Amino acid sequence: MGVQQSMSRAFLAMRTVWFRSLLSMFGIVLSVALVIVICGFAGKVYGSYQTKLDPLSTSMSLTEGQPNSPKATGMQSLDNSDIDALQQRLDPKLVSSVVPIASGTAMLRYQRTLFRASIIGSTPDWLSYKATQLVAGRMFTEQEYESAARVTVIGPSTLSGLFNNDIQKALRSEIQIGRLTFQIIGVLAHNATGNGGSIAVSPLPVVREDLLGGIRTVGEIGIVMTSKDAVDEVNDEISAILDRQHIPFKANGLEEDFSTSTYQSADIAVAGQLVEVLFWGSCALVVLALIIGGSGLSNVMSFSVAERAREIAVRRTFGARRRMIVAQLLSESVVIAGTGGALGVLVGVALVVAGERVLPNIAPQLEAPQLSVSFVLLAFVLSLVVGVVAGMHPALRAARYRICDVLRD
Repeated sequence: MGVQQSMSRAFLAMRTVWFRSLLSMFGIVLSVALVIVICGFAGKVYGSYQTKLDPLSTSMSLTEGQPNSPKATGMQSLDNSDIDALQQRLDPKLVSSVVPIASGTAMLRYQRTLFRASIIGSTPDWLSYKATQLVAGRMFTEQEYESAARVTVIGPSTLSGLFNNDIQKALRSEIQIGRLTFQIIGVLAHNATGNGGSIAVSPLPVVREDLLGGIRTVGEIGIVMTSKDAVDEVNDEISAILDRQHIPFKANGLEEDFSTSTYQSADIAVAGQLVEVLFWGSCALVVLALIIGGSGLSNVMSFSVAERAREIAVRRTFGARRRMIVAQLLSESVVIAGTGGALGVLVGVALVVAGERVLPNIAPQLEAPQLSVSFVLLAFVLSLVVGVVAGMHPALRAARYRICDVLRD
């Protein structure tokens, strides 16, 4: 009867050890998978941030601004003379391009489908000013700009409203903008700015002459700087150039009737902080998962040592040295952690690969994650480190057991 009870207790103890081992292994699997997934996504998110937001810091917007002085009787619109003056006088070492922009709204029609959108007239440099790209087709050329060609590049919302997101169909089609026919030559990416992508961008001459009633003014002039550190110098140059163009409104100390603004001070800083918070928050989750997995494994090893105290004492009696006991228990801990790490690597790699294939179809505006071999190796090494750290204390405690006390108990 006593033998059966002993065997039953041994079986229960072994089952408990295996159950706790699986739980601690799950924590390690989770933490390793998180390391791989977070590193795969974080690198692309940061790269996407740098690619899409950093160029905005070199863009400056010049718009009309009402003078604050009560003596002012009006303000001078931004027109061709202002554009020419800026193009000729701005330092090319500081400014790469001057981008005039005129805009309005119009009804777009494709067959029987109608869609209201913003009509933007600008130059081919509008893409660099707005730090956006095309997902298909091309931007109009300088020759098409100069000849006022009736071509247009549409935004993602316009594509959805007129063509149900069929890019190839759109690129083979013509649409009516107002009463005029325009050939679609390109489709903008999802990060295109302006009314959520409900836009159509065409050469400035045709937009001003044929769609906006022959106006000679623009609502905005974009300045593309060669460096985000040139903001102050470019501001000073713009003021010096346009003050001479707008002399009536600078007489008697009146305020300037134009204003400049950049994205860099607020929007990009906030976006960068959000990316940083996301990254460090993810790292905190990884550390927490590692701590939980390591604590669980340490408890498992402590329980295992307690249940195997007699076995350890017998081995010591037959000549096993303390370092052999430590090496055995550490190897067991490392094997458990390494197995969890290997499973975590498989899970993490599978999730990143799935993200690479699925995300571009679900959310084209997001960057797909990218698998990094170095981070995979790092994650697996972390699991082994957790195994060593978690098993060290129980192994040292087992090596210090007094043989006579254990056998007496």
